[in-house]
This record gives sequence, structure tokens and C-alpha cells, in this order.
Amino acid sequence: MNRKWILLLPFFLTACGYEGDGEYNESGWFLKNYSLILPQKDFASNREYSFSINGYGSHGTSFLRVRLSNDKPVKFHELDTTLEVRIIGKSNVTYFYRSSPLNAHYLRMVELGEAQWANDLEWHSRYQYLDEKVKNRAVSFDPTSKPIATTDVMYIHCFPSGTENYRVNVKIGNVPEAYENTKISLEFTSGWK
Repeated sequence: MNRKWILLLPFFLTACGYEGDGEYNESGWFLKNYSLILPQKDFASNREYSFSINGYGSHGTSFLRVRLSNDKPVKFHELDTTLEVRIIGKSNVTYFYRSSPLNAHYLRMVELGEAQWANDLEWHSRYQYLDEKVKNRAVSFDPTSKPIATTDVMYIHCFPSGTENYRVNVKIGNVPEAYENTKISLEFTSGWK
């Protein structure tokens, strides 16, 4: 076999491995990092989306980032829309499931009057505050002030993942009028961190 083709073989093998939806990327040679950005969709009432993630690489754990964005600043901390995300593998094994109002974690902290980590049933987000000290905390929360309106927000969670094929199902509940024109995108990352 020609030496040039032998050198290019690893590139073709990795480039051909992903057959799912979205924009997939592998980087690094020995310690690989994997990332996937699924197509952006409308964050609108009672919408359901399903994505195929066939051939996504992982080292055992991945991070799921759910990003909401809007053309104008909105108060994401007041968004009580229920978002359900389910990641399903072979034989219908569920690897990740979350279904709760997006601001449930924030409302629980308001009720307690103190910063708390999100629990397993809540979406975890870092809302923006004017005060830099609050913004830089591990859990950004201040019982004496409210987060500011922003054009985007991200919710981050990790889930166990391997190299099998997955399906991602997304269900959006009732979206209030103030959040019209909001978009949703899902991103996955796995790497040696």
C-alpha cells in the first residue's frame, strides 16, 4: 500500500465514524476530545424534536449544554417552561432524563434565601447579575437582587456516555409570550479534562 494512503487512513476512519445529526468534531490525536452541536430549533410551545447521535465518541462522561437564545434581552430566571430532555441508547436504556421547569432551581434558592447546588431534578444554570462578586460565584445567586435580562442562557449537566448510538428526544412545554422568538440548541462535549 502506498505510504501516503497509510498516513491518511486514520483521518478517514475517524471522519467516517459519525452518522448522526448536527455538527460533529473530534480533536486531538491520543487524548481525543469530542463535540457535537445539534441543529438549532424554535423554543416554542408544545414542540417536540428528536435527534440521532450515531457514532458520537466519549470517554465515559459527556456534558450536555442546553442553550436558549433570543434577539432581545429577556428574564430567563422567570422562565417556568417545562423542558424535557431524554437521551436513549440501545435497548431503550435511558442515559439522561430531566423534566422540570427551567427556573425550578432558581425558585428553590429564592425560597431558601441562599445559594444551593441544583439537585438531580432541576436544570442548572448560571444567571447573570450586575454585581461581579455574585457573577463569579460557583452558584451565582443573591437573595437581595434579581438576575439581569440577557440574550442567552445555558443549562449544563453531565451524563454517562460511551460510544454507542443515541437518540435525543426534546419536549417543550408552554412558552410564555415574552419569550417568543427564542431558539434552543443542544451541545455535547467529552474529553480528557
